[in-house]
Amino acid sequence: MLKEQLYSLETLTHENTKIVATITLNASHDIFKGHFPNIPVLPGVTMMQMVKEILETALNRSLLINTAGQLKFLQMVNPLMVKQLEWEIDYTTVDEKIQVKAQMKAGETTFFKMTGTLS
Repeated sequence: MLKEQLYSLETLTHENTKIVATITLNASHDIFKGHFPNIPVLPGVTMMQMVKEILETALNRSLLINTAGQLKFLQMVNPLMVKQLEWEIDYTTVDEKIQVKAQMKAGETTFFKMTGTLS
């Protein structure tokens, strides 16, 4: 679990099938020392894990990522330059599987987009 170590969840709103969350990155987390030492970058796999953890918090249940249909890494996230990020997650439930469409951004800049299925 990355929550409360790599990032802290500042706000979370959940209305119908839309979740909006604001997180603050911990720029001193060890993951940034190796990825990359002189220019820290948030690894893509952690972005996917954040989607899962935010959904788990909003839905109050454990989930597994089944598929990641589309992943788009549009900009690098340097925690020294971008400390706070906003997540928008839209989801639908089909046959007990949760289909998600998520994006992570700061202001007008979108860093990451993902579609996938969790259960």
